[in-house]
Amino acid sequence: MLVSTTLFQTSELALTTETKIVFNENVEFFVDVQNYDELNFSLHITNVKGTTLKTVEIAPLGQSYGLPYDENKDCFLIGKEEFHQTSFKFYVKADFEYKVAKFAEQPQCIKAMCNIKVSALRLQFLKAHECYADFVMIEGYENVKLKCFIKKTKPEFIDLTIERAYGCTINGLYFFKRGSLG
Repeated sequence: MLVSTTLFQTSELALTTETKIVFNENVEFFVDVQNYDELNFSLHITNVKGTTLKTVEIAPLGQSYGLPYDENKDCFLIGKEEFHQTSFKFYVKADFEYKVAKFAEQPQCIKAMCNIKVSALRLQFLKAHECYADFVMIEGYENVKLKCFIKKTKPEFIDLTIERAYGCTINGLYFFKRGSLG
């Protein structure tokens, strides 16, 4: 997918040689500093490698404004005094080819101990081969609710079934404690 993206890079510039500015493995160019007049330097972008650049902007580090661009001479201008006092931030806008990532849904792993309490009063009125549905909440995971079914399979035997939601695996140890009815 072709996406318009702005990249930036910070660098100091050399007066005697071209400075290579590398944004990534696909985009780089050189900046050649030349005398423009007695008060200014001109910065020329040369040897552009990679994708076609839509825009290039150069700003002194820490400044919110970009350097003026001279369209006739195809260069950026900066005062000689300002040049020696700063590094530069280079911004380029270009179209880049991005791969669309496809993610397989991964179940979330929750390792938690939870106590499931079943009302003895509700169980007292439950007859054999009857059930009711409820939800189990896991402490620390308030957004996760697991549906469970409490079934009375025999007069003195209950079965607790937790529905496997979200593709989760449920492992557990079961301890039953008989509480009072009142």
